[in-house]
Amino acid sequence: ITDDDKISLMHRYAQAAMNGAAQVNLRLLAQVINSLAKGEKLAKPIYANEFNRYAQALETLSEEEIHLLASMYQYRKDAIPPHSSITPNAVKYENEYIENFEKHYRYKSNISYAKYVSLCSALLRTGLIYPVNQIRGTKYALSPFFDEIIQLVDFEDVLKRETQK
Repeated sequence: ITDDDKISLMHRYAQAAMNGAAQVNLRLLAQVINSLAKGEKLAKPIYANEFNRYAQALETLSEEEIHLLASMYQYRKDAIPPHSSITPNAVKYENEYIENFEKHYRYKSNISYAKYVSLCSALLRTGLIYPVNQIRGTKYALSPFFDEIIQLVDFEDVLKRETQK
């Protein structure tokens, strides 16, 4: 990362702070900046304009949305990998993470279906999740954009630090 890009990143962080971003959001941005400054191994280099995209998504997240993203990420890591099976009648594709996360999260968080859908719908603005249309309704999954950001940020760590205050 060049010196010009470093200055741009710090300016964007300061701008988020001046605009009233919550402490938890500033921690997320700080983790991204720290990861970039350490030269973390990434699939592609990150420049200031790409950081602005990350910052825009991260600085607007509510604490509930951060919890949802962290839970979705952990559930995806722990889930059985997607797989296909062939029967005489059909090819069946199963993705335990997409199929079951909603029920898991609603039970764990004790929230209604309407609350879950409204949280996911709000997160669509960030590009961190995307809808998966199915016969029985819409499910939500983490996006490739989220996968880029998670290389730089540990949502669980940020939430733990927030609760330690």
